[in-house]
Amino acid sequence: MLSVTMASGIDADLYLEGQGLLLVPSVFGTDAPVIIPDAQPQPVLFYPASSDSTLPDIVRPRTVPPATLAQLLGRTRAAILLTVADRAGCTTTELPTTAGVSVSTASEHASVLRQAGLIATTRHHKAVLHTVTPTGLALVNTA
Repeated sequence: MLSVTMASGIDADLYLEGQGLLLVPSVFGTDAPVIIPDAQPQPVLFYPASSDSTLPDIVRPRTVPPATLAQLLGRTRAAILLTVADRAGCTTTELPTTAGVSVSTASEHASVLRQAGLIATTRHHKAVLHTVTPTGLALVNTA
């Protein structure tokens, strides 16, 4: 059971029934969590990422991976990792847009990142959703 004090003050139960719950840290949100119970493919819970007024590097738009990250992982794999870090719950078909590669290439890179423990992948019906792990986030923010 997860108990959360909502920004709206509403007190209710949400039964996930196997759907899972996507947790999304939000720098621009309210000071309390907000839930979208009917979001697809699963309910989403936005919560305050930090009380610090400065934006962490992870929320700044990135089009080119930092040189050190690209040197470590390769330009394409670094771009895939940054895409997943910037857009929690993105699908495999969304990855090629920012990396400039085919879906199959993006899928291969996502597999390597998953095996390295930098991203986590879950399947929801036909969609495959990718989220960055704490290790992946630490790597992105360090680079």
